[in-house]
Amino acid sequence: MLDYSKNWGIHRHSHDYYQLYYITSGKGIMEIEQQRIPLFPGRSVLILPGLEHELFEIQEGVLRMIDVKFYIQDDLLSNELGKIPCTLQMEEEFYTLLSRVRTEWKSALPFKKNMANILLEQCLYSLVRTFVKSEDSKFLFPQLHEKMERLDGLSRQIADYVQQHFCEGLSLDRMAKELTYNRNYLCKVFKQATDMTIVHYANYLRISKAVDMIRYTNEKMSDICESSGFRDIHYFSKVFKQITGHTPGELRNRQEYDMYTDILQHGRFVYRYYNGPNTDAESSKAGEPD
Repeated sequence: MLDYSKNWGIHRHSHDYYQLYYITSGKGIMEIEQQRIPLFPGRSVLILPGLEHELFEIQEGVLRMIDVKFYIQDDLLSNELGKIPCTLQMEEEFYTLLSRVRTEWKSALPFKKNMANILLEQCLYSLVRTFVKSEDSKFLFPQLHEKMERLDGLSRQIADYVQQHFCEGLSLDRMAKELTYNRNYLCKVFKQATDMTIVHYANYLRISKAVDMIRYTNEKMSDICESSGFRDIHYFSKVFKQITGHTPGELRNRQEYDMYTDILQHGRFVYRYYNGPNTDAESSKAGEPD
């Protein structure tokens, strides 16, 4: 765990090992192979061997991060990590898992390094999986994602801020204060660069997250509404229908239909516990389709 205070940074350099940063608090700017990357809580930065990188001097406050340096002997994992972008926004579970790596490494328990290696490998595959899910969401709005990737300067800062805060009840006034610009000026700059408002962009990000949750979880729709940044279930359904062409319930029903057709094709498998000789007949059915 490292703290970088005001006027501290890291000179440009490279090395032969992998390095993973996870930002826990504060903000800063890093440059990797001439690409400037804003740093803020929840953002992971993966630096591949041989890539030049630099952490610019911290302008205010303290930037705190978890810093892991490691080698990889697994060719499959190495190849997959080479496909993902150097930075991804990760969920709270990633921080918890990465903290466990640190705790294991510092402990005096048997097999601590083995456990730390296993947990770190899980972290790395989580990065790969997050990228795959983000690519799925890009399929929903490919032109939007391409447009956002071309942004630079202040419009890039606005997009990064929205990506960081869209689930938290985005406040344009707070954004203006933190980016030290007038609110109306920020709205004008973003609209000119993207041909859409900041609120509309935030809603696209919220709906992308909601679609992922509907596809990959069994959460209640009210919880998905709240987790994706909406405060009103009716407004959530309205925006969802406007952007995707379906209501949240219709999409979930479609997912359930896909699972139902899989069951028809492959069978539903029943697994029972073996509790003793009297249950031999039942336990022998385990794995047989209904």
